[in-house]
Amino acid sequence: MALIIDIKLVGTGWAQCTVRPARKNFALTASYESNVLGDLIQAALTALDGDDQISFKFYGARTSWTWDIGQKVIGRLSIQILELVYRPAIASLDRVPIVDFSCTVGALAQAVHDAAADVLAAHGLKGYKKLWAEHSFPTKSFNRLKARVEAMA
Repeated sequence: MALIIDIKLVGTGWAQCTVRPARKNFALTASYESNVLGDLIQAALTALDGDDQISFKFYGARTSWTWDIGQKVIGRLSIQILELVYRPAIASLDRVPIVDFSCTVGALAQAVHDAAADVLAAHGLKGYKKLWAEHSFPTKSFNRLKARVEAMA
């Protein structure tokens, strides 16, 4: 199954992240309060290490999204992206599933690597820091992921 993750820095402190598992498509806009690339790369590395539960958040302007990644079968991931929606009428914070798919660990690692490599090629280290402000490009973890992806090929 093809998985594509595309990240575009769209202004100081904002990133458009599109997730395309198979024929599905989901886009969200995250702020620099999130470490978008750093969290995605760490999730891919953690999945490659065999961890069976991974979770992190992307923060947007008025909402946030939680990525829940599980590995019940070795090498196969179940990925669910949930939007956190506040319901003021009942003072409730609900986790609403937005995207739910499965893929191999290798597919996630490759998709995250490609997304990070594209961002680095587009902006370089200095450009990334200037646009992303709160976080430097995750060079060390990216290099670890790159080595792991190349070893899988």
